[in-house]
Amino acid sequence: MNIIKRIVNIVLSAAISIGCVGTVYRNYESEYSFICLAAGDYLGVEANDDGTLAISKYTGTAETVVIPAAHNGRKITSIKRDVFKKNQSIKKVVFSENLERIEYNAFASCPNLEIVEFPDSLEVVEKYAFDRCSKLSTVNLNNVKEVGNCAFQLCTSLTFIHVPGCLTTLVDHAFHGCESVSTMVIAEGVKTIEEDAALNLYNLKNITIPKSVTSIADNSLGFFYSSGNYIKSDDVVFNVYSNSAGLEYAKKFGFNYIVIDSLLTNPNATYPNIVRPPVNTSVTTATPVYIIGDANNDAVIDSSDASKVLAEYSAIQTGKSSLLGNSQEKAADVNGDGLINSSDASEILQYYSKAATGYHPTWK
Repeated sequence: MNIIKRIVNIVLSAAISIGCVGTVYRNYESEYSFICLAAGDYLGVEANDDGTLAISKYTGTAETVVIPAAHNGRKITSIKRDVFKKNQSIKKVVFSENLERIEYNAFASCPNLEIVEFPDSLEVVEKYAFDRCSKLSTVNLNNVKEVGNCAFQLCTSLTFIHVPGCLTTLVDHAFHGCESVSTMVIAEGVKTIEEDAALNLYNLKNITIPKSVTSIADNSLGFFYSSGNYIKSDDVVFNVYSNSAGLEYAKKFGFNYIVIDSLLTNPNATYPNIVRPPVNTSVTTATPVYIIGDANNDAVIDSSDASKVLAEYSAIQTGKSSLLGNSQEKAADVNGDGLINSSDASEILQYYSKAATGYHPTWK
């Protein structure tokens, strides 16, 4: 069998050296093939036990790699361990639908990786999968149900973290050392936050914890670790709900906090920057009325607007139709750059936090 594998590898190398013109395929005890992406760039493919395929090897220097949805009529459902580890060239990875699992260390220590586009089909990101990807700027977990420990550890260019509700447990060190993160939103559905899950987020200013969370380990949020000691951040504000684990955690460690449901029942809560249509009788279609930051059009600016913005951003990134109407799009683009993304969500949460504590913020 080893002799056969060596012969296959020799054939593969020959094909690659002449420009990678097709597909080499063998069927012995297991199946092996490769997918040509461009001259000198190829993906090695192996068969999974269930008959689907896994990416098991990458050779090349491409800056953008697109993982195909299938090969020879068979779905590609996983990326094997270490496939892209320490790759120096790759800047962007686009994952096609059908991908379900990214395994251990698959993209660890890729120093120039900036963008990953996860499909809705992705369910598992194993431990250390994107560890130390220092330029990775955005992560949209969409429908991911499991994130392994240290999966996004030391991704120091991340500025925003959104934990979807389908991810019921935020495991230890999942986002440890993501030092540029300023805002973290944990969606309804998450139940457990393990120890050190988001340790050493030095620039964290705002975190939202839903009612669904029932267990939060000590030192998991809002702490730094130095010289053997946990140090509490004095800069972070917790957005929590009454009678919740989030509220108890904030009180236990003396964090600043906002009780969201109490704020929303305050009839005196008002927000500036209401944009009204211009008075112009010659215009038959009026400019939509909207409140900057009120992405869901409920006349209140809060964490649900940030979640709405993130859902829109995810839809755009994955090629789906917009979830927002015309007035909602205008309200969501709070920084006026013509894009709706995590930067807008972060600014909405910062605005909400300031307004709730008695300030009268304005948009930048």
